[in-house]
Amino acid sequence: MFTASEIVSNIEIGEWTASQVLEAYITRAALAHERTNCLTEGASYFSSSSINANSQATPLVVFLQRARQRASELDVEFATTKKLRGPLHGVPVSQLSSSIQLRTLLTFILSD
Repeated sequence: MFTASEIVSNIEIGEWTASQVLEAYITRAALAHERTNCLTEGASYFSSSSINANSQATPLVVFLQRARQRASELDVEFATTKKLRGPLHGVPVSQLSSSIQLRTLLTFILSD
């Protein structure tokens, strides 16, 4: 496990890219799901190799596709400028609550 500061430091020195960090994060999240069944929607699409342009557009798939796109953009920007975008450049962040409203995405809470 690495702290956010350690992740950013490794990106800054060129040891890692934002895309590599994201893929490691996705791999660990998939492992957590295997062990705890923590995902409720889109879990069958969680594997990084199975998510592609033809995947069913579940919220999880949309989030992962957007995360990959953003990481790639950060990588291109850093390769060009050698400057970090900000203090959390390349650090994946999970949405911890389904009650956060996000632009362009329908979000809701399910109750029993």
